Amino acid sequence: MNFKRIALLPFIGAIFLLSCSEKKTSLPVPEKKLFASYEKSIQPIFNRRCAVCHSCNDAPCQLDTTAFEGVDRGASVDEVYADRLFSMDPVRLFIDAQTTEQWREKGFFPVIHHHGQGDSRNLDHSILYKLLEYRQKNPLPKMRFDAFGSRNCPDLQATIPKLRTEIASMFNMEAHSDLGMPYGFPRLSEEEFQTIRDWLLRGSPGPEKKSEESNPETMQVTHWESFFNRSEPKHQLVSRYLYEHFFYAHLYFQKSGPETSRRFYRLVRSRTPAPQAIDEIAVRLPYESPRTKEYYYRLKPIEATIVHKTHLPFELSAEVETRWTDLFFSDDWQISAAELPEIGNTLSANPFVIFQKIPAKSRYRFLIENAGYFVATFMKGPVCRGQLALNVIDDHFFLFFLHPESDPSVNNPEVLKRGGKYLITPFRSADLFSGESGSGLWTYLELPGKALEQLRQEFYPYYKSRQLKYLKIAEEYQAKARPNGWSLADIWDGDGENYNAVLTVFRHHDSASVSRGAWGGVPKTTLVLDYPIFERMYYDLVASFDIYSDIKVQLSTRLYMDDLRIEAEDLFLSFLPQDKRRAVRNYWYRAAEDKINNGDYPLPGTEDGIRRDTQIAYQTKNPKAEFVKAVLIERIKNHLGGIHDSLNQGNTQEKLPDRFRAKTEAELQDALQMLGGRSGAYLTHLPDLSFLRFHGRDGKALVYTFIRNRAHLNVKYLFGEESRLAEKEDTLTILSGFEGSYPNLFFDIPMESAGDFLSDFVAQGQDWDKWKKFVKEYGVLRQDERFWELSDFFTQRFLSSVPIAAGLFDLSRYENY
Repeated sequence: MNFKRIALLPFIGAIFLLSCSEKKTSLPVPEKKLFASYEKSIQPIFNRRCAVCHSCNDAPCQLDTTAFEGVDRGASVDEVYADRLFSMDPVRLFIDAQTTEQWREKGFFPVIHHHGQGDSRNLDHSILYKLLEYRQKNPLPKMRFDAFGSRNCPDLQATIPKLRTEIASMFNMEAHSDLGMPYGFPRLSEEEFQTIRDWLLRGSPGPEKKSEESNPETMQVTHWESFFNRSEPKHQLVSRYLYEHFFYAHLYFQKSGPETSRRFYRLVRSRTPAPQAIDEIAVRLPYESPRTKEYYYRLKPIEATIVHKTHLPFELSAEVETRWTDLFFSDDWQISAAELPEIGNTLSANPFVIFQKIPAKSRYRFLIENAGYFVATFMKGPVCRGQLALNVIDDHFFLFFLHPESDPSVNNPEVLKRGGKYLITPFRSADLFSGESGSGLWTYLELPGKALEQLRQEFYPYYKSRQLKYLKIAEEYQAKARPNGWSLADIWDGDGENYNAVLTVFRHHDSASVSRGAWGGVPKTTLVLDYPIFERMYYDLVASFDIYSDIKVQLSTRLYMDDLRIEAEDLFLSFLPQDKRRAVRNYWYRAAEDKINNGDYPLPGTEDGIRRDTQIAYQTKNPKAEFVKAVLIERIKNHLGGIHDSLNQGNTQEKLPDRFRAKTEAELQDALQMLGGRSGAYLTHLPDLSFLRFHGRDGKALVYTFIRNRAHLNVKYLFGEESRLAEKEDTLTILSGFEGSYPNLFFDIPMESAGDFLSDFVAQGQDWDKWKKFVKEYGVLRQDERFWELSDFFTQRFLSSVPIAAGLFDLSRYENY
């Protein structure tokens, strides 16, 4: 495997400086008090300038600046996203250790020091300060530098002499003027720098401790904790189901005013009941044993700054409680205390067995009625990071859902009774395979292709064979229920009011995003999910995915998702004419037809003696596009998001003008409509995700997102993606507002130059020199002194436009020309 290491080498230079001053001296505390309090003075600077890279699991050196506790914890040489042969201990902030001393025991080293107010060692020993100071004195060079290459964190457990020897032989900080913090971006303003210096000199005091009694939402917290902790066995099982599905959720209450609009909670298991302080039971996976018979579901406030890449908001309201009561408790199903399934056994990764007492219709309804949230967990959970994790999906596709009344697994209890045991998903306990976790895995690093084949030989007998057994059972029942095939009515229409009826997924190379509604033109592929597919996707990618596990388990997750995607594609194909299905599938899997047309992937409705066509009467030679449009226009209706996306549904056959006219907002909208949904050579150098600001002299600014959807011959293989790109088929999706969490490039365009911007964008074509000139004219590069102003603008616009859903963008993927 060739995962990129993102730990930062600049820390080494800082340690060299750290060792040069051991003597305590007193420095005067500045008379002008730039530092007022941590909450008001310091965290806002960390949010704007540091947390945009230093947050979450992929923070360089694990330095998390979204909260004081993360800064005080410091950094580590260990990487969370890594090609590990053996599992590592989890290191989740606020969960896996509670004190700085406990983090030191886990190998974290300090980046700030607390020597007392005015003590010079607060600055001399601070890695944070030295890196900020170095950038203040050494602005970025006006040239391209390696912002994403392989780097290593220093190991502070080594002796100072050893460090000096290593530094002398491998590193000269003065020779690298690109180093310092913020890494690869402009320096802090003088006021920001002096404010942090003032804070450090005062001993880096943390925020004031908040009393739970001051929480204006205490009544809502009490009410919902009572809801989750009802003692009846029926309620216990439902609460367990909800806990496993909200493991990464950021729960919030109905907005009662501006003071409560950004307060979020995690649903945790605690050793203590309310009103005692929460004592969280830390588990790697939500279905792991809490290792105690007595535990309580609690709502724990989220103390860190919200970053968009991991933000999964879900509202708890009176309406939600009413709906859950109706879904889970109105049906006449019963379970006794003795029948409650054990937590933490090998069946725990199979929700179809563990939660079989809860009606399947209730579980499926719960998923599809909140589909936007659950699909977002696929994108924002720990699994969704890196190109190898994301190349299992195409860059742009729609998600439809089988109607609950049409799903055989929902309507016929025999389907899951017979086949549910075959639907287990991969999970951390790799002893499902032969041997123990980590054994015989050296080849996974040395020979990825050979190692992957070895894994397949272990994986397929256990998982693939079971998937095929389930599909055969489901097909038998479906052939009886729908002998003439599916109709348009078998697609869920959101019950006429639910906006989750159609979702759009965008992949941005090594990240992804999802939006409610149909955005962009008709995509190459579309997935239809039924209950077993949806639930297994959640357990494979979220509930069962352990970011701290070894490479074998992580690859198993990726392989399983590959099969789930194909299963969902095949369900979509079963709505098309029987004689057209193989041709459509072969187009999706160009250069991989032999892999997809074998016994492991039976084409739906055409094999095993069961031949079912479709009830839909097609009128065109393009049934795929006809079906998608019919669902959006006739079935889901415009008001639920099955919309005619005005920016990306124009006539792409018309020739683009030589020069665009876009002096006004209306003209800009018309001009963007000409580009949206198109392919063209001008997309060659456009990054995956760009934010654009068109600003007028009146102070008004319009924000758009440009998404480059990279086309693929197929997404069947883990490695060699570059060889399967179909660049001429790439398309551009243009959205008003923001999409995605990892912008690659900012553009800042005066409204009077909007027409020139679009004209020059098309004219640069495939020419790299013209592209660089174009970006220099309209873009804002990493080194540009305007960068932070534009970054702050986009962040504030995002937070003000969708205050619940928004969070800080991640700038670690920002382009560097």
